[in-house]
Amino acid sequence: MAYDKVVAAITLAGSAVSAVATACVLVCFILFRENQRSLRHALVLNLTISDFINSATNTVSGSIFMKNHKLTATPACTFNGWIEQLSVQATDFSILAISIATLSVVRRKVQLGKVSKLQKFVACLSTWIVPFITSIVATAMGQMKPVSGNWCWISEARTDLRYGLTHGWRFAIIAITIGIYSYVWWYVSRHFRSLRGMHDSVFSGNHVLESIHSPVTAQNKPNSTNAVRVTTDYSVHVERKFPIKESDATSQISNVGYTPSDAPSSRMSQELLSPGKLAASHQFSHDATVLGPSTSDADHFANSNAKYAREQSRQAERDVKRMLMMNGYPIMYVILWIPGMINRIIEASGGHASSRVLAILQCSTQFVGFANAVTYGLSGVWRKER
Repeated sequence: MAYDKVVAAITLAGSAVSAVATACVLVCFILFRENQRSLRHALVLNLTISDFINSATNTVSGSIFMKNHKLTATPACTFNGWIEQLSVQATDFSILAISIATLSVVRRKVQLGKVSKLQKFVACLSTWIVPFITSIVATAMGQMKPVSGNWCWISEARTDLRYGLTHGWRFAIIAITIGIYSYVWWYVSRHFRSLRGMHDSVFSGNHVLESIHSPVTAQNKPNSTNAVRVTTDYSVHVERKFPIKESDATSQISNVGYTPSDAPSSRMSQELLSPGKLAASHQFSHDATVLGPSTSDADHFANSNAKYAREQSRQAERDVKRMLMMNGYPIMYVILWIPGMINRIIEASGGHASSRVLAILQCSTQFVGFANAVTYGLSGVWRKER
């Protein structure tokens, strides 16, 4: 493609703005690292690193292109092409990782606060495996050449390599990302809709509805003046957004000194009802002979279980809200890459659109890093307001 000052300037501006914006985000991660140690922060940091590498190398090659009005096939061009392929595809897979993490948190497969450092490292490292392989393959084949943008990349003559190593993966990632977030929004709206009309007691703004009913009957045992038999039937009804695992509930029961071995007649049942009901029911029956009419231990048990259910629901809601704040990353990624993908499709199909139109279409891809940096900033503001 012949040198076009306007297109080259817009493309370079996008790369430069993205490089500066992502650099600022990296500085924020360094300064506030003590408060950014969760899985979502690790994934955002990983995305920011790939964005910064890509935009920085494109800024360098774009500056050379603006100065010389062309790029030549040199070792520097080959290196630029390798970095371009590695970083841009790492961004693709980072977006996919964020989407999968969001789905896992919403479905309660993952709890943000319980992800180990090793798991976070593996999650981030996995986004670089395919990019590293594809960039090495294209470079080893000697196919890194100056292309229609401000950078070097896989030769225009090797459409098969472009689609096999890059475009095919990107199409799949965009499709999967759209599918995941469509399901997430459907799942969230489906499970939360029935809670909107509730006017019963709500704990701290969370949609947790609980009622405790504790009828107590006492009767004197024969041949005993002080012993009283207390039969306590607790029915704890909890309506919440996410289920509590039975293992967690059992652990909580043990913490308050109430175990199946202590009371063989105890029973616990949990049923996750249909989304239209969103109710989980825990029933406990405890027969015990105690000295005096006190029921403080039983009350403590019921209150502890109710408190645990509340805390689990609150934590689940916090995790979901925090992950949904990351929606901006995949949304902006898809929006900004659509024109670029149209560019690729037209080029591959031998369409008749002018080369300038194709070049303008792909300019939007250089603003992905900037959009992600803005999303990072807005997420911080929204989190403070909440």
